[in-house]
Amino acid sequence: MAFIGFAYLITDRYSPANIVLLHAIIGPEEVTTRSHFWFIEVLVYVLVSMTVLLALPWASRAEKGFPFLFPLVLLAAGLLTRYEILEPGIPHTTPIFWLFALGWAVARARHILQRGAVSVVAALTIPGFFDDPARELTVLAGILLLLWLPSLPVPAGLRRLTVLLASASLHIYLVHWLVYPLLVELSPALAVVASLAAGSAYWALCSLAPTALARARTWRLSLSKS
Repeated sequence: MAFIGFAYLITDRYSPANIVLLHAIIGPEEVTTRSHFWFIEVLVYVLVSMTVLLALPWASRAEKGFPFLFPLVLLAAGLLTRYEILEPGIPHTTPIFWLFALGWAVARARHILQRGAVSVVAALTIPGFFDDPARELTVLAGILLLLWLPSLPVPAGLRRLTVLLASASLHIYLVHWLVYPLLVELSPALAVVASLAAGSAYWALCSLAPTALARARTWRLSLSKS
């Protein structure tokens, strides 16, 4: 929200609804630059909803007692919106709750039968969702890799870079909406590299901020006592 507020101040692309993460609910139906952060908004809606659900004692017990079945039930419910049997209730976004539940099931799959079941579900539900075969194949391949390969060998020289980019991925997503359009006409490759670098820098800043604030508070307390 802080970054979207910054983007609102320095550009004319966004609205106060973007800052408070409500554009997906109250924004116009047409897709514009104000739709850039819909993914962040829906992610927050899903996480808040799951926090509320798991705060219910019966749901918490069910999740602990049936850690693999629980996300499968949520996935089945989410598929009702995936196939437009039910409306998700968020008018201007793509229904992605089923993908969240699918990822949850991937994380909970332990033995070969569970992995096989989730693989079949993924293979049946992902095709056709994005209307982009290459994107769908990429997502499906990533899910299958997560399911069946506990680790992937990475050249030693690339380990720090891959860890950095993975850690900063959400921040890169945020920042690239400001950086990429400025450079894409000059060089798409440069625009990508600049977006990755700027997003990683923003992630580093956000990571250091809590420590810096804690140290500042400690310093002020020590001054007040002295």
